[in-house]
Amino acid sequence: MMLKIILIAMSVIFPSRNQRAMWVVATTFQDSAEIRRMVEFADSNNIGIIFAQMERSGYAFYRKSKLLPVYPYIQEGLDPLEYLLSLTKPRGIQVHAWMNALAWWTIDKPPMAKNHLYYTHPEWFVVDDDGRSMHEYSRADQRAVGTEARFLDPRIPDVQKFLRDMYAEVATNYDIDGVHFDFIRYPGPKFGYADWERQEHQQKYGIDPILISDGAKVWSPKWNTMRSKELYERWMHLHYMRWNHERKEAITKIIKMVRDTVKKLDSNLVVSAAVFPNPASTAYARAQDWQTWLERGYLDWACPMAYTQYPVRFERYTRYAIENRPEGKKVFMGVGIWFKGVETYGPDEIETAERYGADGVVLFSYNVFRENPELGKKLFHRRIKRVDIGPFGRLEH
Repeated sequence: MMLKIILIAMSVIFPSRNQRAMWVVATTFQDSAEIRRMVEFADSNNIGIIFAQMERSGYAFYRKSKLLPVYPYIQEGLDPLEYLLSLTKPRGIQVHAWMNALAWWTIDKPPMAKNHLYYTHPEWFVVDDDGRSMHEYSRADQRAVGTEARFLDPRIPDVQKFLRDMYAEVATNYDIDGVHFDFIRYPGPKFGYADWERQEHQQKYGIDPILISDGAKVWSPKWNTMRSKELYERWMHLHYMRWNHERKEAITKIIKMVRDTVKKLDSNLVVSAAVFPNPASTAYARAQDWQTWLERGYLDWACPMAYTQYPVRFERYTRYAIENRPEGKKVFMGVGIWFKGVETYGPDEIETAERYGADGVVLFSYNVFRENPELGKKLFHRRIKRVDIGPFGRLEH
């Protein structure tokens, strides 16, 4: 008679609550009952870090703002951030104020608030390579160039100061654990061509950047560095790199300004950013040079938005992020949980992040859990592995 024993192996991925985070979008913060439900969900699922969207499309989702109009549909008498903190502090849950740094408007209907930057500073919006300000864009125009919003120009000194003050305001007025950047980038290589920016570059390098070919703006490491390429193409590539360097430095300056300011308020405040997962391509196309931000110490945490339902692709993003993580800095891998089949690919991706040594994961977004609250428990359980132990200790998989 053969004796067979079947073992079912199960364990929890990222067991510590400080390894589990989620992004919570601004709509949750309109109502106190919804905020309470969200915090209770986080607590019961051992999620210890909340990236709470406190600014979206130029509106504040907190009451104590002198810089931004407060979102008009928040429950009367409610300060969402103050109430959120009253619930999270006793539970030991961190709150990081998530702000959309440069994406400032999205829809065709203009803002209701007359003190919105859309009205007070239309000159702050970034200009495309046709000489058109994004302030004039429609939603259809945004889609045509592959972007979600109309962006401010990060090279304008007053924009840089405004963003510094916006992050400082929320860090000064609320006992938060960190500040979190989103949309801290250009919408793409087509943007940043205001007359003064073109003239400044031409005086420095002898070429108007509007003349740089579109082909030079496409990132491909082998293609862009081949010495067998025509001299003209390599020359164009050189000038785009010079042009893009100025764009990257402008974004990096904002990160540094905010970091220097909030760390003076509280040296323990965490400065983090949601970033595109491929650091080379996003630095080249969008001037989002997040590896440099980590290396220079301007960011404490990076959260690569590795949104894919394909675990092989997620593994590639994770491996690169972790292998290039500077000492003392943290990487939380962003997992998109809205794709079909999340109960299968989700645990696989979270386990991959743990296996490569990520500091945790951040889930996008809580809205999915509102529709499927049981998903929270399922995501952090390893896939069941069946091991058959046959006669004489032989393993049968």
